Amino acid sequence: LILTLIIIVAAFNIVSGLIMLVKDKGQDIAILRTMGATRGMIMRIFLPTGTAVGFVGTGLGFLLGLVFCEAGFSVTGFDLDPVKVAAIGRGESYIKHIGKARVAEAVASGRYTATTDFDRLGACDAVIICVPTPLGLHREPDNGYIHATAKEIAKRLRKGQLVVLESTTYPGTTDGE
Repeated sequence: LILTLIIIVAAFNIVSGLIMLVKDKGQDIAILRTMGATRGMIMRIFLPTGTAVGFVGTGLGFLLGLVFCEAGFSVTGFDLDPVKVAAIGRGESYIKHIGKARVAEAVASGRYTATTDFDRLGACDAVIICVPTPLGLHREPDNGYIHATAKEIAKRLRKGQLVVLESTTYPGTTDGE
């Protein structure tokens, strides 16, 4: 099974393909948007109903996970911080710009969960890496979080599973690694 994944970015008005295979579909998405298609409709064109999506890192991943949940997908947020995971489990937001009601609704729907158990990565059809890439002393990106996350995913990777690197980094980060 080959999955193609779209992530909603910015103010959720721009749909951007994150996988090289999707880049040529950008014009199709723009046409769909001008025809009045919603984010959820566009996402369902590229992902089958029932797709389980995991987001590693519950900063940006939390927000993107909510968007996917609202479009009808089953979402699991993965994080090392048990405080963030517990807050999500209670339906609370720890990010100022994400309202509690939105989180509570997503959790109550049963389509959004959060965990520190990375063994659950194997149950996801798509895994999106949304971990920090801080800058070092000389303003070079520290890819340590990306590498650590990739190693955790690799332990649980299964055939047909899609992995997307959403973390901000430079072109070629994953070449030869």
